[in-house]
Amino acid sequence: MIFEKNIAVLKLTDPQLANAVLSKGPGSDMEIVNAKNNAPSLKVSNVSFHSLYDPFMEAKTWGKHYAEEIHKASSICVLGFGLGYHLLEL
Repeated sequence: MIFEKNIAVLKLTDPQLANAVLSKGPGSDMEIVNAKNNAPSLKVSNVSFHSLYDPFMEAKTWGKHYAEEIHKASSICVLGFGLGYHLLEL
């Protein structure tokens, strides 16, 4: 699983941070809900991380908005994953 691989690498680079991440389980305030188009969407503390109508279209719109900057960049650092819709547009 991706999480276990990421934690293994994090343990090598920053064991204290890895232990802090591991000590926090999934929050009870996290909820996967179906958007209007039936795609999964994420809500945390009742705040939507993705569109509740069409997360794929939201990500495409985001990608188009930042397309020039993305194509000019020599590298991209993504902070925040959510359900990863925006990563599909990179």
